[in-house]
Amino acid sequence: MKFLKQFFSNLNKSINQIKIEEEQNLVNSKIEIKSNQMNFSQNNIINELVKFGITREDFFKRKEELYNKSKIKDNDNDVFWSLCNELLIKNASDYNKLRTIYYSMAIFLHQEGKDNFILLQESARATLNQFNLSDLEVNVEINGCSDSCENCKKMNGKIIPMDEAYSALPIPCKACTHSIGFCRCFYSAIPIRDADGMLIPKLNR
Repeated sequence: MKFLKQFFSNLNKSINQIKIEEEQNLVNSKIEIKSNQMNFSQNNIINELVKFGITREDFFKRKEELYNKSKIKDNDNDVFWSLCNELLIKNASDYNKLRTIYYSMAIFLHQEGKDNFILLQESARATLNQFNLSDLEVNVEINGCSDSCENCKKMNGKIIPMDEAYSALPIPCKACTHSIGFCRCFYSAIPIRDADGMLIPKLNR
């Protein structure tokens, strides 16, 4: 009987030890998953910034600088915004780059669960500014996507004067209901022709 008691006592200890090890493994697994998610997110941020000439070294240098100021270790998002704001200043006269930087910021803001309408609007405005550099007189066409919502489809193919595009800023569409969560409409430039079908230079208009 004493032997059996000792046997079951040891068995219970073994079972409890296994449970403890399983719980610890589960905790470690969750920590590892969270770490992998953070690394994946960090790599995504760096890859996005690389498109604009930011290197990994630039990213981690800024990360260290921000940490020294705030003592916040999990500051990857802050690094992204800090570097993007610098990119906006650096490329203030390059409207094509501004368009893509603003759009990238808009996507990132949406991933943070925040409203990205203003940044999408700035991206669209930069597109208009780029069109305005043309030597030709142009109108603006609003383009939707193949799977745009009904409200955006109503605007698809609509051609408006440049000054109206600036004043009304029709895209992004405020009434967009697409499941992705934001409007993806975009502008294209349509050169204006005279009665003879000739393109109209700005200086001659």
